Amino acid sequence: MTTETEELDMSIYTIPLDTSVVALKASSAFQLLGPQEQKYAYFIGKASWEGAKICLLQCSPESVPIFCLFQLCFGSGISVEKMKARATVILMDQDIKDALMYVASFYGNMGNYKSFGDTKFVPQIESSKFKAFLSGGIRSEDQKTKFETYWTACSDRMYSLEPRQRQLGLGKEHGVTTYFSANCEEADSQLSTQFLNSQGLSPYNTRLFKTADKTYVVKVASSDKKKSDPIEMDGNTFQLEYGDYSPLMKRIADNLKLASDNAADATQKSMLLEYCKSFTQGSIDAHKEGSRYWIRDVGPTVESYIGFIESYRDPAGLRGEWEGFVACVNKEVSMKFQTLVDKAPDFLELMPW
Repeated sequence: MTTETEELDMSIYTIPLDTSVVALKASSAFQLLGPQEQKYAYFIGKASWEGAKICLLQCSPESVPIFCLFQLCFGSGISVEKMKARATVILMDQDIKDALMYVASFYGNMGNYKSFGDTKFVPQIESSKFKAFLSGGIRSEDQKTKFETYWTACSDRMYSLEPRQRQLGLGKEHGVTTYFSANCEEADSQLSTQFLNSQGLSPYNTRLFKTADKTYVVKVASSDKKKSDPIEMDGNTFQLEYGDYSPLMKRIADNLKLASDNAADATQKSMLLEYCKSFTQGSIDAHKEGSRYWIRDVGPTVESYIGFIESYRDPAGLRGEWEGFVACVNKEVSMKFQTLVDKAPDFLELMPW
């Protein structure tokens, strides 16, 4: 790191080692679902996780190779203890704690910027030690080649705390963002909003790339790929390009279609089919229609929501970050609470007032 970096308050840019990692336990509730409900939950969950990779693309340029690096090293089935033993340098227990906290935090935020506060966080373990530890998860020469490719692509930016890279923001004076190309400033954002409004389009599932002076490409998230003819506006040229995140959007739509085949009723099925249409065609109107069905899906055993939802991470506050969740009612616990509710009148008579 640079001298300037060493003068920073590193507590802002690192994750405390006492940060808790909590497992979300859903297996018991899932087992109480019927076979159709389980399939419905499974396919929506799969669609959500396929879409989670979009968060990486929406966070920072280095988030994707960092993710690939970790998946490669921790997906090999080699334990942390063996990774430590196979490292080419001596690693202390503190080094392992530092490494694992960074990895856990990266997955927890789906990127290397805090989801609350948008501040970058960097590893507390030295770069050479981190590389040695991660390389302990490599099993073959092919994996070794991939490892070096991913490490080269992300390691410098992973540790960098150059002023612009310390936080998310739009423009060279404010931070980094992948909702806009690096050469965009606030004026470009405002111009793109005017353009999208003139076309009757929402910015919610878009990104903006400035390819030349007064020339822009608006990328729209969809599995279908197509480009519009150049569109002139006030001396500027715009082109709509559908197919942003296309492979991921297709997997999302495919899994939602499978979920719709296991829907509890027509409302759930219509909801998911509208979402499929939205993610296939890039239509925000279709997602809104799906959300209308979602409102009517009252008290479902399996609850979900999915799409480009919260706009906090877009510096302009207009573009949605990918979000997907599925939750199921714990029927056993719900039965107990229902008994409590049913007996509420009897309990009230026992109250001192």
